[in-house]
Amino acid sequence: MKQIPAKLALTSLTLLTAASLAACSGSAAAGGGNKNTQTGTTVKIGLSVPLSGPTATAGTATACGADAYFNTINAQGGVNGYTFKTSAQDNKYDAAQAAQIAQGFSADGSFAVIVQGTAMFTASTPVLQPKKVPVFGGPDGAIVTPGQEGIYGYNPIYADEGASAAQFITNTLKLKSAAVAYLAPAVEKGANTFADKFKASGGTVPMIEGVPTTVTDFAPLAQKLKDTGAPAVYTMLVDTQLSALQKAAAAIGYKPAWVTWAIAYGPSYVKLAGALAEGTYTSRWGIPASETSDPAVKQYVDALTAMPKCKALVGDNAADTGYASAAAIVYGVKQATQGGAKLDVDKFNAALSNVKNMELGITPGQSFDSASHASVRENSYWQVKGGQLVKVQDYQQLPTN
Repeated sequence: MKQIPAKLALTSLTLLTAASLAACSGSAAAGGGNKNTQTGTTVKIGLSVPLSGPTATAGTATACGADAYFNTINAQGGVNGYTFKTSAQDNKYDAAQAAQIAQGFSADGSFAVIVQGTAMFTASTPVLQPKKVPVFGGPDGAIVTPGQEGIYGYNPIYADEGASAAQFITNTLKLKSAAVAYLAPAVEKGANTFADKFKASGGTVPMIEGVPTTVTDFAPLAQKLKDTGAPAVYTMLVDTQLSALQKAAAAIGYKPAWVTWAIAYGPSYVKLAGALAEGTYTSRWGIPASETSDPAVKQYVDALTAMPKCKALVGDNAADTGYASAAAIVYGVKQATQGGAKLDVDKFNAALSNVKNMELGITPGQSFDSASHASVRENSYWQVKGGQLVKVQDYQQLPTN
């Protein structure tokens, strides 16, 4: 893997105890007003994630990733006398529900909140930011660009991710035609940027189509893609959509080069797609879970595997998101409480403004700065071969748009 100058990844491989697992459970309850004053040594973290519906895998994985990191820190005694306790609520991938959950977290003394989903993140920040409750999660990085105090994203700017894929298909795969399917409406800008950059490099994009989460029959879309004759299909879909589309395409004999983004790839996708996952190219933001020669990756795998409900989600991009978000929170708490100082949200935010090219969790090259609070600034490309990811392109800085 690429060496990162500053690395926030604990290398001691501590086994999780039952006590540490219990420390990361609880429930969000309505209470009095919250000015985010930390009065005890247990730092409460709210998790607003979809635990039901078509994106439930991503929500569960986000919660698992966060719990895995916090559990590990708690098992090691916490940081500067502080330990962490999470509370997960199902936002059902619904913005109104997420806003309601944010109200509860803002009232129950939660110090910070991790939110899964761009629309849910956007709905939560107006509730939490006035209460000075820092918000973390995986929205389109454009939502947190330019950087705003107390709002921190993991995912890159989707337009930059799309531009990166255009470069990969053009320069590495040497293909000059690619059709596009994307999660609508959340990823439209990323898909359109892919098309613009691909055309600018001399390629053609015969089709670009948005796919809502409500679509269940992918046969019509597969036929449209086949009719274009495109030798490559770039998708910015979720795992269930991509696997269903590949099955529908295979059923009519359409076998393009499939290129997808980090959000789609994970163990759930591999299970759903089966043999059709073979040969698929995917970008990666976090280091793949198979790279266990890296101590930080082994710790990540061990921590997730220790929780039965999370074992099958090792390597899911959303688990990486939760893990990295938790790592950022722990870093902020550690820096803000140096020398026995009491945890203060202003010091916490100031500490995160100094995150430059760090490996948070298992994701290299992360930064928070005034230009953007989208922490992921690099990606790499891998291909599924024999059921394993094989690196095709090393980590590179994402193009900016």
